[in-house]
Amino acid sequence: MPPIGVLCRLVLLPLLVLLAGCTALQRPRIEKPPGAEKNTAPVLGSPVLTSPAQQEPAPPMLSRLPNNLTVIHKRVPSNSIVAVTCLAQPGAVSDPEEKLGRTHLMGRVLSKGTKSRSSDEIAETLEGMGARFGCSDSYDYVAVSMQCVREDLDDAFAVYADVLLHPSFPIEEIRTEKQKVLAAIRARDDQTPSATMKMFRRALFGPGKYGRPIEGEPVTVQYLTQTDLMEAHANIFRPENMVLSIVGDISGEEAMALAKRYLGGLPASEAPTAFSFASVPPRSGNEEAVRDVEQGFVAMGTYTCSLGDPDGPALDVAGAILGQGMSARLFRELRDERGLAYMVGAFNTRYRDAGTFGAYIGTSPEAVRAYLDREKIVDPLLEEGTATEMDWAGRALWAEVERLRTEPVPLDELDRAKAYLVGGYLRGHETNASQSHYLAYWHLMGLGIEYDARYPEELRAVTSRDIMRVANKYFVAPSTAITRPLRTAQ
Repeated sequence: MPPIGVLCRLVLLPLLVLLAGCTALQRPRIEKPPGAEKNTAPVLGSPVLTSPAQQEPAPPMLSRLPNNLTVIHKRVPSNSIVAVTCLAQPGAVSDPEEKLGRTHLMGRVLSKGTKSRSSDEIAETLEGMGARFGCSDSYDYVAVSMQCVREDLDDAFAVYADVLLHPSFPIEEIRTEKQKVLAAIRARDDQTPSATMKMFRRALFGPGKYGRPIEGEPVTVQYLTQTDLMEAHANIFRPENMVLSIVGDISGEEAMALAKRYLGGLPASEAPTAFSFASVPPRSGNEEAVRDVEQGFVAMGTYTCSLGDPDGPALDVAGAILGQGMSARLFRELRDERGLAYMVGAFNTRYRDAGTFGAYIGTSPEAVRAYLDREKIVDPLLEEGTATEMDWAGRALWAEVERLRTEPVPLDELDRAKAYLVGGYLRGHETNASQSHYLAYWHLMGLGIEYDARYPEELRAVTSRDIMRVANKYFVAPSTAITRPLRTAQ
């Protein structure tokens, strides 16, 4: 994505709120990572002063330990920070239905204690070195990241590996994190945008793995046990499932020695994990809810393609044209020109074996009615009482999407959208931490480390004809989720 219509700013800020309860930050997102999401931390310390020749980064290298753990190394001599990322698969898609949220809770408790270190000892040790540590999860993987100055790498990596391999999942920490997750779920369901996006995923994917919220539901989360988290960890953190990416001013030999010393003892699995990435069947579903709120929300979208599909870059550009940035069509037409929306945008997300394109609008019945009256538009469905203002807003939203099926995108608009995406993608590589994550991500998802450099070129190659082709292939028969204000519900 990456998780590649990658991480957008003003219009995507509300989108991140929308998707917080519905997706993980699949990074890179053809959405976000947005969100990219969220595994990068600020660069610590001061850059090392070197000559321009010394600052040229070497191409990334791929190696493998005897236990089948993959190691990626990229030397970046321009600063003193070393970033380490471990991605392990699968993610939330592996949660049993009755234990939904298991992977998410496991990730939250992972660094809260090991067999030899307490949570406080881990935090104090890393903070004493100025190191950063983080864990996140998505449908397809779990990410554990760390960054520190080069001089502290060996000591910091010892703690990092201990957390990766020997978490103890203390019961008190599980109770604490469980309450935080339950509070977050309640907050998500209380907010109209995020609650509607949850309905949208269910309408599009049904009860299958990508239609379920990553953080789970109260009925499943409250019963998760220490044993459940230990089982999830044992299933995911197996060497053949893991990719370790190290980016910073160390040699390949140093990186391999570090990985072998601390992770080489992880025993290879006698029976490698078999992953089933069967295609998710397309569907066109509809869900709605009625709330006692002033403003409603509509989300519409379609099933698209999985990560690595050749249609991906054109879908990313189409998403940027429609809904990423203040010059995007949905923002310009529905918010600025018609005054309909308090929130509007589009997103494009691809996973290991599924993908979705969607658009959303937040509006009020009064805003829709004011626009119709001002433009003297008479809608027969509204007059007959067979539809509400929120239905009209959904039709207006999807009409903008469908324009891509019939109208070629002007060259200046196409170039602007591609520049927006490429610029955002390259800016997302400004830190060693983000580079480390991207390299691990592309390899884990089966596209190879070289795709990190190839993806911007694929974006630049997208044509107006490509946009029209993918729009006609995918932007049909959308699934819809609507939250209606109580006073206009019918």
